[in-house]
Amino acid sequence: MTDLLDSGFTAVFSLVKRPWFTRQWVGRAIDRQAVEELASLQPTPDLCGENGEYHSLALNGPIFKNALGIAAFDVRERAGMMYMKIEEVVEVEESFVLSAQSEP
Repeated sequence: MTDLLDSGFTAVFSLVKRPWFTRQWVGRAIDRQAVEELASLQPTPDLCGENGEYHSLALNGPIFKNALGIAAFDVRERAGMMYMKIEEVVEVEESFVLSAQSEP
């Protein structure tokens, strides 16, 4: 995980599953603080999400021509999974994710 961060990639949690995560993790940047928090979750998930505990979405990195920003998304929930329903993506200089819209 630290290799990914050290390589210059920017990514977010695009889908997370219970019992490990709450909806606040959806759209959150995968950074060193998030990795530390992942390691402290109980029950302990695979830190790389190899067992489907979460999915990620890369927004920028050394192989990208341009960075992506998520300008609008909703958090949806189904069958113990919380995920991004992306409404608007923009090409940007530096990646960003705005807060999720409220789900009715």
